Amino acid sequence: MSEYRVFNTMSSYWMEGNGRDSDIVISSRVRLARNAADYPFPSSLSLQREREFLNLVASIPKTKAGNGLEDLDLIDLSLVPREEKMVLVEKHQISPGLALSEGVGGLLINTAETLSVMINEEDHLRIQSLYPGRSLEQCWEKASAADDMIARYIPPAFSERWGYLTSCPSNTGTGLRASVMLHLPALVMTKHSGDLLNSLPKYGYTCRGLYGEGSEGKGNLFQVSNQVTLGLSEEEIITDLNDIVSEIVGAEQKTRKDLLTNNRLYLEDQVFRAEAVLKNARLLEIGEAFQLLSLLRLGSELELVDTYPAKSFNHLLLLMQPVILNKLKKQNLSKTEMMKYRADLIRDELKGGE
Repeated sequence: MSEYRVFNTMSSYWMEGNGRDSDIVISSRVRLARNAADYPFPSSLSLQREREFLNLVASIPKTKAGNGLEDLDLIDLSLVPREEKMVLVEKHQISPGLALSEGVGGLLINTAETLSVMINEEDHLRIQSLYPGRSLEQCWEKASAADDMIARYIPPAFSERWGYLTSCPSNTGTGLRASVMLHLPALVMTKHSGDLLNSLPKYGYTCRGLYGEGSEGKGNLFQVSNQVTLGLSEEEIITDLNDIVSEIVGAEQKTRKDLLTNNRLYLEDQVFRAEAVLKNARLLEIGEAFQLLSLLRLGSELELVDTYPAKSFNHLLLLMQPVILNKLKKQNLSKTEMMKYRADLIRDELKGGE
């Protein structure tokens, strides 16, 4: 199982750095929570029934010719070492909960890693589509097509009154969670991010860190997603979230212009210092690396320094993680070894982007 490419290819299509508003919107995601009509919710499943359900998913045709959608691979996560599963967490293909589960979990995934289906997580199925930039409509089309395909083989638990039935009541209805990952350094630098992001719950949205619920906003990266799934159509959720994202993107763009006009010397000092450290440091802790890369990315996008490809910054979000560093070195690195290897990788990546 660990030979499968998804564990060994340290990139995914969402890291490409293209798409609308890609200077601020890193990626977009749509996730659908689904449960099988003929099975109890996952919290009530025995290991035997979890295995039975995984085998049911395995019976779905894996070729595009057979399923009419995509060529897919099925990974039995119960056969994969935990450290390998954590690679999938860092690539945003599975949740930390599924990676740490002792049950019979699985993953259905396409080659580009734009479509993945978590099996036996909080719900029987979590259908996810992930694309670079501001691409919620594209994500929704992909996830919806996968949902329709899977429903031909596994009828979903559905109520005419309540919609799709899910393990968590907050997902009942459409079962849809849409999110965007945003890079907001100017708003954070000017201390305007708090008021803007903290007001989101009033409108039915939430803001989380890089890995979703319970995670912190490292490197000025935030995930904004809908909280309400009941009483709205899928299209309304996508449209409303796009409107919220437009406001946040507009605020970040305006703040960047204001910094250039009114506080350019301070901005240049921050950016030039970040570039100097990243290009010369021999030891880097992960928190420091996130912050410095955020500043350099801002400077690159504002053309204060040589332009670095957005793909390089997105790639480094993955490469500098402890799990990935151990994977690349094929050993458990000490703290100092990890800091050294992280600094080496960042210098090499930035050198390649010049």
